[in-house]
Amino acid sequence: MTYDVLGVDSYSRSPGVATMEVPSNQDILANTQDNVTLDGHVEKTYRITPLIGGSLMVAPGVPEAVDVDTKVTLQGEQGFFVQLERRGGSGSYIVRSLLRGTDEKDGLTADEFRLRAAGTTFPAGIMDRYGQKPGAGILGPYAQQLLADILATTGPKPTEYDLAKAIETYLRDSDHFTYSPDVVGAGVDCGDLSRVECFAQYKVGFCRWYAATMAALMRESGFPVRIAEGFRRPAHTDDLPANVAMVRNSDAHAWVEVYFPRFG
Repeated sequence: MTYDVLGVDSYSRSPGVATMEVPSNQDILANTQDNVTLDGHVEKTYRITPLIGGSLMVAPGVPEAVDVDTKVTLQGEQGFFVQLERRGGSGSYIVRSLLRGTDEKDGLTADEFRLRAAGTTFPAGIMDRYGQKPGAGILGPYAQQLLADILATTGPKPTEYDLAKAIETYLRDSDHFTYSPDVVGAGVDCGDLSRVECFAQYKVGFCRWYAATMAALMRESGFPVRIAEGFRRPAHTDDLPANVAMVRNSDAHAWVEVYFPRFG
């Protein structure tokens, strides 16, 4: 699921969604703004077996096609992806997804050089929906200083890729921030502060706070991003075959999706 609105206390989705029915094995994201090419990606196929009910579907990477009928929720006139649901039925389904590829010749991600050179010519509607500057009260002095500290590591005018990578690296550094779902137990008292400003001040939080902060810093710097929620890759356990993973509610996660021209 994706979200485009940054708020003082959280993030949300702006109104105005539509649904599109997609037959089995057809391109899910064709004619949407989230349609991506194979460039820099590899195709992988997965069998997903839900252990609980509900129509919401999950898939690693970018879902291309599913072997059951689906319903895609889109946002705005341009058609930005929100979520994918099953249209009736239950049980396992097979999804074909696009994942980031690697360039075996130099050992670096194939994306890295291309994303750094992607430029800032964004399609119509991208900046309007995902590039709005953070609203009043979201970025205070601590968040502004956080951005300044990160820019000190990149230079004043980083590319979109370099800034995203620098923010990710800085926030993940345990010398700077501490991951904890129990922010109250850690002594955090946000009071009237925004979640982003609170996180920048106390430097303790969990995935939703990390995601909101990265999104706010990227948008403040003029780059379009949105927040997504789903599941992180679970750790493998010895009681399962090597090609099987169990995804639990404890693997629920939030992250930032940065839009790059030509790549999505």
